[in-house]
Amino acid sequence: MTRINIFCIKTVHTETPYQMEFDPSEYYTDEHVYQLKAQIDANFSEPYNFNLLTNQTTIAVPGINIIDVNEYNLWGWWNKMMLFDESISGDGLNIYFDLDTVIQRDFDQLPQVMLPNAYVARLFLDDLAQ
Repeated sequence: MTRINIFCIKTVHTETPYQMEFDPSEYYTDEHVYQLKAQIDANFSEPYNFNLLTNQTTIAVPGINIIDVNEYNLWGWWNKMMLFDESISGDGLNIYFDLDTVIQRDFDQLPQVMLPNAYVARLFLDDLAQ
């Protein structure tokens, strides 16, 4: 069985431009990470590793692997580029979700239709639900 790695990114801007200078709806917290993981747990029955790339968090619970991205000093969504670094993503099938993703149904078949080592995939899952 191929190892499945699920990634999300949460960064807090502490230098210019500051986080507070943006629309508050674009500010994500640890609670958003918990909500995404709960959606995945409810809609995905395959074993997987859940990874959070972040520069600031208070999360310290089993099942969420924290990857500190402070040393890379990238701003916001630029941290997504870290998913192409094999020392971070590792072997297996790598799936990325934005923190504003809403998972509405089972996606157990997703790994079967993705290519091994795919980092970014946009699929319309209507056919998979049948």
